[in-house]
Amino acid sequence: MVPLGLSVDLGTSHTVAMLRGPDGEVNPLLFDGSPLLVSAVFAADDGTLSVGRDALYSARLAPERFEPHPKRRIDDGSVLLGEVDVTVQSMFAAILTRIRDECVRVTGSIPAVTLTHPATWGPVRRQILLDAAGSAGLPAPRLVPEPVAAANYFTRRPSTSIPMGSTIVVYDLGGGTFDVTVVQRNDSGFDVLAADGASDVGGVDIDHAIVAHLGEPYRDDPQWRSLMDPRSPDERRQRRLFLDDVRSAKERLSRHNHVDILIPLVERQVHLTRIELEKLARPHLDKTVRLTRTLIRATGNDLTDVTGLFLVGGASRMPLAATLLHQATGIAPTAIDQPETVVAGGGLPGDQPREETPPSAPPGESGSHPEDEDPGHDHELGVQAEERGDLAAAEVWYRLAAEAGHTLAMNRLGLLLDGRDEVAEAEVWYLKAADAGEAPAMTNLGCLHQNRRNDTANAETWYRKAALIGEVFGMTNLGCLLRDRGEVTEAEEWFRKAAEAGHPPAKDNLGWLAEQHGNLTEAETWYREAADTGEVFAMTNLGRLLRNRSETTEAEEWFRKAAEAGHPPAMNYLGWLAEQRGDLTETETWYRKAAETGEPTAIRNLGCLLRDRGDLTEAEEWLRRGADADHAPSMNSLGVLLNNRGEEAEAETWYRKAAEAGETLAMNNLGSMLEQRHGDLAGAEIWYRKAAEAGQPLAMRNLGCLLRDRDDLAEAEEWFTDAAEAAYAPAMNDLGILLENRGDLDDAARWYHRAVDAGEILAMRNLGNLSLDRDEPAAAEEWFRRAAEADQPLAMNDLGLLLKNRGDLVEAETWFRKAAEAGEEHAMHNLGLLVEDRGDTEEAETWYRKAAAAGNVTSMNLLATILMDRDDFSGAESRLRAAADTGNPSAMVLLGMLPLRQMDLENFSASNLDNLVAVDRGLVRAEPWLVRAMEHADDLAEPEREITLFGLTLCHTFPALRGESSEAQSWLRRLAERDESFGMTYLGILLEHQGDLAEAESWWRKAAALEDTTAMARLGELLEKQDRLTEAEIWYRRAADAEDGDGMSALGDLLKERSELIQAEFWWMRAAVLDNADAMVELGGLMRTRGQLAEAESWYRKAVTVTAPEVDAIPPTWLVNESVIKDWYRESVALCVTAMTRLADLMDDRGDGAEARDWRRGIIEYESKL
Repeated sequence: MVPLGLSVDLGTSHTVAMLRGPDGEVNPLLFDGSPLLVSAVFAADDGTLSVGRDALYSARLAPERFEPHPKRRIDDGSVLLGEVDVTVQSMFAAILTRIRDECVRVTGSIPAVTLTHPATWGPVRRQILLDAAGSAGLPAPRLVPEPVAAANYFTRRPSTSIPMGSTIVVYDLGGGTFDVTVVQRNDSGFDVLAADGASDVGGVDIDHAIVAHLGEPYRDDPQWRSLMDPRSPDERRQRRLFLDDVRSAKERLSRHNHVDILIPLVERQVHLTRIELEKLARPHLDKTVRLTRTLIRATGNDLTDVTGLFLVGGASRMPLAATLLHQATGIAPTAIDQPETVVAGGGLPGDQPREETPPSAPPGESGSHPEDEDPGHDHELGVQAEERGDLAAAEVWYRLAAEAGHTLAMNRLGLLLDGRDEVAEAEVWYLKAADAGEAPAMTNLGCLHQNRRNDTANAETWYRKAALIGEVFGMTNLGCLLRDRGEVTEAEEWFRKAAEAGHPPAKDNLGWLAEQHGNLTEAETWYREAADTGEVFAMTNLGRLLRNRSETTEAEEWFRKAAEAGHPPAMNYLGWLAEQRGDLTETETWYRKAAETGEPTAIRNLGCLLRDRGDLTEAEEWLRRGADADHAPSMNSLGVLLNNRGEEAEAETWYRKAAEAGETLAMNNLGSMLEQRHGDLAGAEIWYRKAAEAGQPLAMRNLGCLLRDRDDLAEAEEWFTDAAEAAYAPAMNDLGILLENRGDLDDAARWYHRAVDAGEILAMRNLGNLSLDRDEPAAAEEWFRRAAEADQPLAMNDLGLLLKNRGDLVEAETWFRKAAEAGEEHAMHNLGLLVEDRGDTEEAETWYRKAAAAGNVTSMNLLATILMDRDDFSGAESRLRAAADTGNPSAMVLLGMLPLRQMDLENFSASNLDNLVAVDRGLVRAEPWLVRAMEHADDLAEPEREITLFGLTLCHTFPALRGESSEAQSWLRRLAERDESFGMTYLGILLEHQGDLAEAESWWRKAAALEDTTAMARLGELLEKQDRLTEAEIWYRRAADAEDGDGMSALGDLLKERSELIQAEFWWMRAAVLDNADAMVELGGLMRTRGQLAEAESWYRKAVTVTAPEVDAIPPTWLVNESVIKDWYRESVALCVTAMTRLADLMDDRGDGAEARDWRRGIIEYESKL
């Protein structure tokens, strides 16, 4: 009788307990409905320990009191959980207590107990386990190394034979650790020959890699950060659920090719494929494989000496683990559906392991397999069961036949196992069948290597073996493999051999090769032959061939046949045909059917269809699904969707992934993003070139534009030509523009016409402009009208200008309005001009404002001028700055003149500087803009150049007058040479100050001839100093007659010298009315000599009133160096002092000593300034 028993495998992540009851049945104890008890411990405030899901639940509220992997802490002695110090023995005891309680609940007692442990555990670690069992109230347990228990389990399986003395390897990949052990069978069981492992490799580590991968697009999302570092109970709950889902997804991917996972908080459903999982797991699994190979060799065994390699632990169910081990060792690993239960099951005591294993009994009443049963009959029964969908019965019959040596059954069993992703065992049966000469099994082995492992070398080996003995699938698959690596000649040979044997897929592939060579007649022949036999790929290819030559009716018939046979690409083509004829309902139906099968092109097409109709959420879901499956066009379309809604960073990520996968549209889009968003022209050029060299017309055109803009016109023309020859209409138009700009008008017109024929509306507009240049207004109007009637706003504006210029203002306004309402900035500006010309200034200003807001700099300048006329200088400046920032030189001129518009320049002269500081500040503001404008002098109209030069001269003249500028003379001379009297006059002043009286006189004469009164007065003063009094008087009189105060005063002085006092008084009076202080002092003296003391005092006081503010306004810094202003300042101070002195004398004469003293104190103060 089989003894009762309880065997416990205390694992890093989960603990399993297997119970053998009185009837000999072995079943796992269940904890919350699962055979896996989570090996986690939570310490309450009072020190009470909970385990399993209870611990997980409590940890959501207090994670600091939670230990998820007690087994990893075996050497720590104790662990601080919150404020409670918990020994490792106590944590183990808590787990074992939970198992004891469940066992008592199920059986009413505690049977003999076995505890398994890693083979590498020494006496100290094993004692901790024994002490924990005692603390849990278990009877003294029997300790068994985990690999020995696993070996016992596999030895007891009916399908496994382990001869005495043979060596086996136990590969145990658990949740948190990895152990590998080499054991040898002996009379008493198994001996451990060697053991190794790693505490940092396990299912948990792969889970963490998956989490990091899924979170990469959201790493900057606050919700993702909350999920990774939860603070609230809800966030911790969501994190735990997420980790559970990740673990479940990893397990499901051992049976399925892809799974969907919802990321909580972020609320994104993401797609994870088996390929992605294997990429993430590969570094961890490679480490386990290296340890396994090294350990086998360390025992002195060769790989060929190993009888079996057995997979244990939950993480070992990943198909990649078996694949890598097989590749590295040449040993086909043995795995089961529930590898977590192997160690606990094998730990139960029982009979000695059997050396021979009887075959399993087929379904039936007898429960035995008669020795004379025909394996062929079993195989046939398996086929019948598989055909009716009873795969479980089929597997039993196939196994019976296969184990009896039936090669067809071996292959069938391999296919069945392969179909449910049990690849390792499938490969075992394929190999057995292939070794027995079963050709289809050889082909299936090739498929397994190629599709499951991407191992084309081994795939080719097996395909060739099958092909050489006449297996048509092997021939065709070999042909496909050779074709895909470019060996087309040999590929075609194998396709023809298979086709001659009547194999439809080979005929389909021959059709594809013929199509690639341009032999469409032969291609159609092969496609039809294959399609007539029901080959769905051929039906679809034939439909595509017919569609490409516009025979859409028959094409649709073939697509429907293939679609009804379940072929997703045909469904996608049906969707495309429906979309072309505008039936979007049917389009969506077919795209969905194909997409739901995983057809990548249909997934992308459905996503784009949904995106274009505004269903962005679902569109994104489909595009992400396609992108996550490494479908490059889906990545690109997802990038477009994200870019359109402003998520540029993630859009760029997907563009890059797609571009690196060879998607030329993504290369072009990435180039455009780098060029337009980042200004990275070098990076943009790299991607444009890659796409252009791969034949992408959009990229050819964009590369051409980039080269054209940097004046590399020769290469730009080459790319425009390539894109144009590829029938890309915008490139035809660009090529026309390039040719027109260099004067090749006939060639330009030819490309414009080709672009128009290809539907490029802008080319119509360019033909219109070309007609204008050729003085063909009628033809120009025709082209502008065609483009305008096709809703081209630029052409509407051009047509409006043409009509306006010939006087048809009503229709011109109509087209300007249409273009303006379509957002065309030039039309807004032109409409503003038109309505302003007819007197509607309010509407004109409205359109100028709209055009300025749209970036039209001419409107910005016009609007600024309007605002300046209203004295709204602040508003004017903001518009002008915006225009100047675009590089518009006219705006720079206006900005430079703006401060001058705010000053009283009418009275600007060296002897009359009101508000000198304000003038100085205005000039400082004006100069930078005027300098920038002059840098673009060639782009300025002649009046703009004149005013700019005037402004710059003014800016430098004033500092020069005070001795602070060395550039003024250069600017004044340029202005003087342009016959500007201002420049002539102030150039003369500077030359006089420098002592060059002859040239000063020359310039003053020229300025005086232009009626410059300041020059007249200065010339008269110079001539008087030279005793040329007659001519001096002439110039003084001309200045005086022109209402120049300085000229009047100087003329009065000259007449006084000739004793013509009545005439002198006349001119002094006129000058005094103009606030000339010199004339006021002379009038005061004249009145005093006549005894008219009151009137004399009045003139002296007026003189002081005029001169004192001017003297006070001069900053001391202006008086440091010798300068015109310093000379004038001295004259002004002297004049003011003269008036004060005479006032003081008058006060003394009339006995007002107090005021006389005040004036003399003022005199002292003013004289001190000199």
